[in-house]
Amino acid sequence: MILVVDFGSQTAHLIGRRLRQLGVATEYTTPEEALETIKKLKPKGIILSGSPRSVNESDSPKIQKEVFEFTTPVLGICYGWQLMAKILGGDVRNTAKEYGPETIHIAKAKGVLENIPEQNFTVIVSHGDTVMSLPKGFETLASTKAVEYTAVINEAHKLYGIQFHPEANHTEHGLEVLRNFATICGEELHPMSLDPQKIIDEIKQTVGDQKVIFAVSGGVDSSVAAFLVGKAIGHNLIPVYVSGLMRPETDVLVKHIFSDMVQADLVVVDARERFLKELKGITDPEEKRKTIGRIYIEIFQEQAEKHNDATFLGQGTIYSDVIESKGSKHASHIKSHHNVGGLPKDMKLKLIEPVRNFYKDEVRELGRLSGLP
Repeated sequence: MILVVDFGSQTAHLIGRRLRQLGVATEYTTPEEALETIKKLKPKGIILSGSPRSVNESDSPKIQKEVFEFTTPVLGICYGWQLMAKILGGDVRNTAKEYGPETIHIAKAKGVLENIPEQNFTVIVSHGDTVMSLPKGFETLASTKAVEYTAVINEAHKLYGIQFHPEANHTEHGLEVLRNFATICGEELHPMSLDPQKIIDEIKQTVGDQKVIFAVSGGVDSSVAAFLVGKAIGHNLIPVYVSGLMRPETDVLVKHIFSDMVQADLVVVDARERFLKELKGITDPEEKRKTIGRIYIEIFQEQAEKHNDATFLGQGTIYSDVIESKGSKHASHIKSHHNVGGLPKDMKLKLIEPVRNFYKDEVRELGRLSGLP
């Protein structure tokens, strides 16, 4: 298992998603609990994620120096590398900023850059701080035009730092970088395939013979999530489609999925006038999102009262929703999602979100594998 220390990067959980592709199990911890978690779980490797913060801020998330004194390999990504450098005696300053795609030049193809087929390739970078001098024992593996220490290694202590995001989709050879680190950690790679049946079995175990009201929109996320619930509990699924702000003809698709493909009693709520009345005069996008979210919750509470034999509320939340709504302790808020954090504290229904830990491409594949066109 590789432990990811989450400093609040919007792509911290994408690191785990990429490692899962390679067949590596991951666990997450906060910086505050990192040392204790390492001692308890004894991971084969440690990855320090990026962060929206600066390592030079007095209140930015930190870890103890002892983290680097185990024999466990450590990979610092962006903020994680800057923090490693600062703790171990390097110099980090707010200079040489980079955002977006940059070309990396490999000087030494070893460590996490071993067997990369190209000497020059494109990586995704996003940083204001830059390591200006290396801690003792480190050497440079690769640079960009503006940053000398884009990839570094301390071979004696198995410490690795990279000033780019290998987890980002548009970083070339990013998966190879993570594969190299997993190999250094001694992980045996057995790529995992997505298994909808495992999710269906978990839903059966959780729900039993109880009923689930499920919010469906006709989009990928809610359709796949509700379809999996329907496969698990059949007629005990009550899909609820709230129309009014959806694309024309979406109701036709929803009716096909939840009447023809899954034999469920679809409920359609026409809330067009209700939405438009409440949204009149609102121009701020965040206020619009929160208003829409509040109305959705009100509607589903009303439906829960009509179906008082329902025990669960199902949602098609996916991991990017969680991230954008500030999904971890040190993350930045991007935008509110009505299905993340918008539920009332006194809600009587228990929440079920079958695809909460998956990204969009994984959800799409889960749907395809389970029989959705």
